[in-house]
Order: sequence, then C-alpha cells, then structure tokens
Amino acid sequence: IKWQYRVPDANGVVQTPMVINMTDDNNDGKIDQNDIPDVVFVDNNYTLNVLSGDKGTLIARTDASQKGENYRIYYNRHNEVGVADIDNDGIVDVMVGGIGTSLDKNKLYIMNLVKNEDSYQWVQKASVDQPAGTSFIQGGCCCAFTGCYWSDYHPTIANLDGSEYPSVITTQGILDGKTVKEYVDKGQS
Repeated sequence: IKWQYRVPDANGVVQTPMVINMTDDNNDGKIDQNDIPDVVFVDNNYTLNVLSGDKGTLIARTDASQKGENYRIYYNRHNEVGVADIDNDGIVDVMVGGIGTSLDKNKLYIMNLVKNEDSYQWVQKASVDQPAGTSFIQGGCCCAFTGCYWSDYHPTIANLDGSEYPSVITTQGILDGKTVKEYVDKGQS
C-alpha cells in the first residue's frame, strides 16, 4: 500500500472512489493528463471528499457549514459519484445524489472544486430535481437520521448522440449535459 486515508469521524467508505484529474498540479493553467489524478468519494458521514492521488492528502471536503436552502446537504454514500467535464468549461463536474428528510432535498447535485488562493473548496454548480413519478427509497437503517429519503442516481457520463456535450445517465433518466436541467429521457420507455 502506497498510502491510505482515514476519514475523520467516520467508519470508512462504502462506495467505489472515482479517480480523475481535478487540480492544476503543474501550474500550467489547465487541468489535464499532465496533472496528478485525484480520488473523489463520499464517506460514511455523507461528506464529499477529494484526495491527492500521489500522497492521499485531503484537498477538500464538504462540511456541516456548507448548506443549501437552510439545511445541510447530505450526499448519498451508497452511490458512486459521476465525474466528467459535462459542459466543456474546463472544470470537472462531480455528480452526486443527495438525501434528506423530504423529497425536495433528494436531488442530483453537480459540484465543482474551486481554488481560492492556496486552498480548494466544493461549490454547488447546480442541482436537479428527481423527475416526477420516479422511484425513491425511504429508510432509517442506512441514513444519518430516521425518515430520510434518497435516490439511486448512479450517474454515468457518455456522449450518446455525438453532440458537443455528453449526457448524464442516471437510473432516473438521461440529463442533457449542456444545461444539466432537462431530462431528455425519463426512463419510461
């Protein structure tokens, strides 16, 4: 083992981490194959993390102070994250499902890692509601709190139609990669 990372205050990780270049390590102004790959995952505290692939040092993680609409966003630890530059802006987009005590918090979140001075932080780029009529899971055994809801998004990215932008394929349907707002196929066919 070259390195290992102990998640603070959590009992590990249950999802498969994703590896992708997310930081400009060689300071050439772009994130590409010449940079060190990073490791992205959600830990058992429902927190989104990114580690440097060469030493396993923490680059950034979400925390309880990062809130949206007056609630903490808990990220789904049971689904893998999707990673790709879906809108061709040169910044890697991380797609991760959320969980909450009501369905309005049960969204697919699109997150970006942004550098501020000498540190990085997660910034929410967008969120997409689960399409009406699709399934969700309610449970208490695997959640941070009783009565939570979460979706099984399992985002995967591929260019299905040869267009300029890839699509985000989820178990809830296929999202247009350019706008990341419209389900072009809601999985009903």
